[in-house]
Amino acid sequence: APAAGYEVVLDSRQQRCVTEELEPGTHMRGVVTVADAAPGVDISLFLSDPAGKIIIHKRSVSEHAFAFHTPARVAHRGGPPSLPHLPYKLCLRASRVPLTLPGRRAAGPTARRVRVRLFPAVPPPPPPGLLVNDHTRAVAATVAEVSVSVQRLVQGVADLRARAEAVERQNEAVASWVVGG
Repeated sequence: APAAGYEVVLDSRQQRCVTEELEPGTHMRGVVTVADAAPGVDISLFLSDPAGKIIIHKRSVSEHAFAFHTPARVAHRGGPPSLPHLPYKLCLRASRVPLTLPGRRAAGPTARRVRVRLFPAVPPPPPPGLLVNDHTRAVAATVAEVSVSVQRLVQGVADLRARAEAVERQNEAVASWVVGG
């Protein structure tokens, strides 16, 4: 599957989706970056498999790396021929989040520019002299999956820190309004 890149501008309460035809049995990686700061507009990422099942859902995206594996093609005896590529749907949704206290409106832009890159995760070549067989390939695939899981955990910690900072700013704004107001 070739690398794909998209850039969309989302206003509050908009959703944009793209469908990517991906080869079965491929490790894929993606990166979503929200370029423009528009306070009060939250971006969510959804990725669904060919059956429509959401396999990745991430709220409050600012920069997020993700990975997934497209299952290998399964031949069904007597069934329709399997497709050479499988449709995966990637959606970005903007939603409005209140940044002010009731009765007050947030000022400023509501549009956010979002960049998405989707590309195959190419496994590194084996070291010279390493015997490559089904077992070593399986171990390499497991190591790659663990690496992706660790990257997700690191991203999750960073996202939690960013959320905690946002909550702290909101608490400070409320405290200042209560004390000053």
